[in-house]
Amino acid sequence: ECLPLANSFLIFSSRIIFLKFYSLCVQVKPEGFQVFENIAYIDASINSLSLGSFSCFPSLRELNLSLNRIQNLDLDSADFHHLQVLNLSYNSLSPESLISLSGLSSLKVLHLTGNDLHHLPPNLASSDQDPTEMSSEQERKHFESLEVLILDDNKLSSVVFYSLVNLKRLKHLNLQKNLICEIPCLQMTRGLTPEQISDEEEGKCGLHN
Repeated sequence: ECLPLANSFLIFSSRIIFLKFYSLCVQVKPEGFQVFENIAYIDASINSLSLGSFSCFPSLRELNLSLNRIQNLDLDSADFHHLQVLNLSYNSLSPESLISLSGLSSLKVLHLTGNDLHHLPPNLASSDQDPTEMSSEQERKHFESLEVLILDDNKLSSVVFYSLVNLKRLKHLNLQKNLICEIPCLQMTRGLTPEQISDEEEGKCGLHN
């Protein structure tokens, strides 16, 4: 278990903004960290912790959870309202679990290096619901702030571009060390639903790695 820091640190809790969890932590006890309300940066790499464990840090902006053996993501997006940078590299995430992150409205940088991902969900930046049945609030809550996406060292193919096409704010994309052999013509996907895209023959723009 990860217990509260030594009592000698508590008097400085209003100033502390960085927290390091040393290796082999398997559980965070929320009641032990309530005094650290201003924590903005946490390095919890090389442990066995879940993302949901850090819901007790209301000011959290950056979280490193690389090498934590994470397979599924169980979280309430409302608990991470200020989270801007999330590192989930070298875990064992499933493509479907990534949808749980789509409601993180402040998330700008997402690291997914080395998760053995073969594909991404086709609805990564859009909902499964019929657009005519959705409110404007529902429509916008899908990686609405994401600018940097790191997907290197996975097993993704060229089809991955169809999953990313609706990430409107994306500025930097790292797909090194994947199985991509060509870049499809993404203009052909405009206005199509994820189901229609998966049925379409990939358009070729003549651009190859």
